[in-house]
Amino acid sequence: MVDGVHVRIGAGHYAIDVREVREVEECQPVSELPGAPAGVVGVCNLRGAVLPIVEVHQMLGQAPDGGRYIVVAEADGMVAGVQVDAILGIEPLPAALEPQPALGIRGQALADGELIGVLDPGEILRALAEAADG
Repeated sequence: MVDGVHVRIGAGHYAIDVREVREVEECQPVSELPGAPAGVVGVCNLRGAVLPIVEVHQMLGQAPDGGRYIVVAEADGMVAGVQVDAILGIEPLPAALEPQPALGIRGQALADGELIGVLDPGEILRALAEAADG
């Protein structure tokens, strides 16, 4: 069974496969990037490395609630910090996922009576990269 970093984004409960998470940090000061695609908040300096920061609330249909934490995700050779509102812990990912046609969501499942969306960092980062190129 694979563990996931469970987070709150807006009112939703989501998880990210721990194999795609480098670390979790409190939000750092972010410098805006003029002309950045929607969803890219800017960049921050994380221990000397420039890290793009993405905000996925709108993509997921959630209202922002402060973005207090950054989950540093790595997928397909890309690394970015995903803003989340709360860290709920590390718990097993739901074993069976129902397909979800929404961008950035690998699937969803009921766990302990709560709907959990499993995020796909690779799809999120590819979509943002394509938006930046186009």
